[in-house]
Order: sequence, then C-alpha cells, then structure tokens
Amino acid sequence: MSFALMLFCFASCSCDDIATLATVDNYELSIDNPNKKAFDDLKKQVEDFGEKARMEAQNTNPSTRGSFWNFFKKVINTIKADCFIGMVVSDITHNYYSAAVGGILGSVAYYVITKGETSIMLAPAPNGYVPTNPDSISREEVLANLVFNINGNPTSFIDSVGYIHNAVILDMYDSNPQLFTRESLFQREFVDSINVSIQKVLSYNPNIAISEELSDSVRNVFDNYMSFITENDSIDAYTDSICNMNEVVAEEWEIAETFMETLSNLESNSTTQIMFTRQVLEAIDESSLPNQIKATLTIGVLIANASDRLWNSRLLQ
Repeated sequence: MSFALMLFCFASCSCDDIATLATVDNYELSIDNPNKKAFDDLKKQVEDFGEKARMEAQNTNPSTRGSFWNFFKKVINTIKADCFIGMVVSDITHNYYSAAVGGILGSVAYYVITKGETSIMLAPAPNGYVPTNPDSISREEVLANLVFNINGNPTSFIDSVGYIHNAVILDMYDSNPQLFTRESLFQREFVDSINVSIQKVLSYNPNIAISEELSDSVRNVFDNYMSFITENDSIDAYTDSICNMNEVVAEEWEIAETFMETLSNLESNSTTQIMFTRQVLEAIDESSLPNQIKATLTIGVLIANASDRLWNSRLLQ
C-alpha cells in the first residue's frame, strides 16, 4: 500500500484499522527495514551539503536568511505544504504532472487559508539583515534556474517540475486572482484551472493533460488535506499525523525537511542555493533507495526549491 493511500485511510478508517497498516510498498516498518541504511546515508549527505552551503553563504553574505526564521515562518510553512502534498501525489499516482498539481494545491491552500494572520510584510526585520527587496524580483527571476539535468541525463519532465509549478501558479494568478480565495479552493474549478494553465505553459505539447482518473486522485488528497488544515491550521500537525503511521514516509519527510531548513538560510536563486539543490538531487539519484522513493524525494526537492523562490518573491499578494 503506498503511503498516499494511507492518507485516505487516515481520514476514513477506525483506530483499529489504522493500527493494522504495517507495510508500505512491500517494505516492512521495522528496524530491519532494508532501506534504513540508504536513508541514513542520504540524510548524512544532505546534512553535510547543507553545512557547507551555509558556510559558503555566510562567507559571501554575513547577513543570511538563517536569522530571519520567524519573519519567514508563514512562507516556510507554505513551502512545507507545497513539498509534502507534491510528494504524496507523486507516490499515489506515479505521475509527475499530478505531483506538480498537488504541490500547487498544497501551497496555495495553506497560504490562502492562513492569509488572515498578520502579514509577513509587517514583521520587523532583524538588525543587520538586508533582504532582497521583493519589489525588485521579476517574474523571469522566479522562473530562472529551475530545470536540473540530474547527473548529466537528458532533461525530462521530472527535472522540470519546479518550473511547471511556478509557471502555472503565476499564469493562474495573472489570469484570475479570484481563484486564490477560500471559496474557489473548495470548488472543482480550481483543479480544472490548473490543468488549463499546464496546457498553456506547455503549449508545445498538445497531448499534455491530466486524466479524469488522475484528477480525481489529486482531488481526494486535496479534500483530505483541506479538511485537516481548516480544522487544525497546522501543516506540522498534518505531516506528523501521516508520518507517525508510516516509517517510510517519516524517513522521506525528514530528508525533505533537512533540505528545506538549509534552503531557508540561503538567498533565493543564489549560486549557493542552486549548487546545494543540484548536490542533493544527484545524491538522491546515486543512492541505493528504490526508484519510486527516489522519484518522490526528487519531486519534493524540486518543488521545495521552486516554492521557496515563488513565495519569497511575494509576487502573489
């Protein structure tokens, strides 16, 4: 049973039913999990890359975003929602277009639902911190350097998920800002609008579309997520509720969170951020993890990197 299917069980099963969920993708949830060492090795690599990237950023610019954690708390939580839902949808559908849709839904829903909170623009900046003026960040910069050829392989869609993610959100916002409201999020038209924008962004390929079956799968994940977030208003509570049921999900999410922690310390679209993202992607590709777990982690990293750039630009208000 894939971990995203367990997401559905979390919403509808009894406690006894949930307690019986003991395997995922045929890997037993125990200390004997054959993927444990591969996960640990990859986590160590991501931590080491992160430490070097933070030192590089500190040497380049002593005032990094690391001291700015509370200021960016809402954006960081939005990026977490983006990354996690994209990974969930990747695992349930094995379709990377759908994973991009999942990430879009996750971040937009979290950002809109929590929009009533004090704006991050009103938070006082720490002394000595000189952030990039969001008004100076262009649409082109938000879409730049998002396609990664992993280990020299030819570019594929999975390498471009980050670009598609940002381009589609910007296209939707430019076309109809009213889509980015609580009311629209609960309507099927929001998901349909994403599909329309994907086809616009990738107009060179007229065969691109998300099937009705895939759209329904994404919608099911989204409905479950929306129900939880509107009631609990916490992305961490949502991820914990799933990770606590599934060791493999917890391992995947720990790696993704480690990546995002470092990312939050680096200036968006900087040479250091791009280098760090590429290093993590190549480490995932070279790991001994099963291919589907590699794909899910790759999706998470690409979406988190793109989401960091988009939401920190504050092009969407």
